[in-house]
Amino acid sequence: MANHPMVGTWLVGTSANDLQLVHFSADGNMDFQWSVAPTVTDGVTTYNDTAMGVWEPDGERGLHVTFTWATRDASGAVTGTTTVDGYPVASDDGNLFVDDGTSVVLTLRDPSGAVTQEITGVPRVTGVRATPGKPGYEEVLALIAAAATATPTS
Repeated sequence: MANHPMVGTWLVGTSANDLQLVHFSADGNMDFQWSVAPTVTDGVTTYNDTAMGVWEPDGERGLHVTFTWATRDASGAVTGTTTVDGYPVASDDGNLFVDDGTSVVLTLRDPSGAVTQEITGVPRVTGVRATPGKPGYEEVLALIAAAATATPTS
């Protein structure tokens, strides 16, 4: 797995407002740079733990990734968990990847672990390999913008 084109650190996101760094380790682990800023919905404040995950090859350039995190209330009690199964594919040159979202599954669970919802058809995720002196902001933002303005061909 050490020679897989996805091994390394990537700047990824679905929009300019959710960019983060993700590292795919050669041993199949994933680490995320993740905000723990509170979210307020219907007057209730919650916090998301940092996600952790694993990956395995899915073809020569693709991965099957699974990562998860807990959501907590203001007292720290777990209110639920989210697990994502995704399928990013690296470009031929190994410097960008796309997960078009069509095979992604988000699984939401309550504090006891019971599945409460499965979500499919999520937005496309784009990633650009981060390198010294070039974290990839311009490139990933251009790819996100290009995908947003693209029109399907018939």
